[in-house]
Amino acid sequence: MSISTRPDSDYCAGNGIVFGDSLYQRQFLKVTGESGHSYPVTACINRWAAVIAEIEGGYNKWPMELEETLSAVRAPVDDLLMDASLNAFAEHRVFIKAIGQLDNRFMGLTFEASVHPEDFNWYERRILLKAGPQYIGFLPENLKSRVELVQQGS
Repeated sequence: MSISTRPDSDYCAGNGIVFGDSLYQRQFLKVTGESGHSYPVTACINRWAAVIAEIEGGYNKWPMELEETLSAVRAPVDDLLMDASLNAFAEHRVFIKAIGQLDNRFMGLTFEASVHPEDFNWYERRILLKAGPQYIGFLPENLKSRVELVQQGS
């Protein structure tokens, strides 16, 4: 995976996001395990926060690498947000709120473009507002001028 999505990035701890209900935590692990990759609720939030943090610093990899990362990190969140077994827990509102705040940060770092079909997820139809030359170089000409060039991108 191209973006550092280490679950030990401590967005949750740094923002006072705590999940104390062990039944909710076990159910979250069960639901994520059904997709073949079981991970704790804080790891899910921290992974999305790590992606956003790297984008904030100026992303400089191919757009396809970002799409791959979004598919691996953000796409599974959609199912978790709507999972009926998780929605039965009051703590799931904390998860939903944290993801909403991160989604808003992501939206502030991007703009929507018609590069992808409308049936793509909302986050896949977005273009970064600032990026390095490798990312910008791959964009269609009509979008390049909308992206601020940053040299320090990774």
